[in-house]
Amino acid sequence: MQAVSEVYTYHTVGSGFVMGGPVGTVASIVALAAGAIVWLLLARSSLVHGGAMERSEPMSSGTPATRVEPTESELRSQYEALRADQLAFLRHDARRDLTSSALLFLVAAGLFVGHWRWVRGAEVRALAARAALSADTD
Repeated sequence: MQAVSEVYTYHTVGSGFVMGGPVGTVASIVALAAGAIVWLLLARSSLVHGGAMERSEPMSSGTPATRVEPTESELRSQYEALRADQLAFLRHDARRDLTSSALLFLVAAGLFVGHWRWVRGAEVRALAARAALSADTD
């Protein structure tokens, strides 16, 4: 007698991964549980939250760093550079929005004109067919 082995296939939701028999089912459940545990651990860790970790001991209180105040001309040049950068970004953003709006308008206008001509042509063809039918019946 020849032994017949049955192969069970299960498809996991949303993927084409095929497993065979109950071992594959148990393996997928264990993999899903392990993934959930790793996800929870990472969600609570400092790796996900920008790497900021609590210090167990305070920093040494050495000599504080002296801060050099910038001069008025340095502050003015930094302000002007930042202002020019922001204006350039806003100008670029406005041009991009205007260009995309113009392209969408052209596409919409083309679709409107094409649909309008198609409907008018269908109406003319229907009137011609109705006139031909009425001429045949007379």
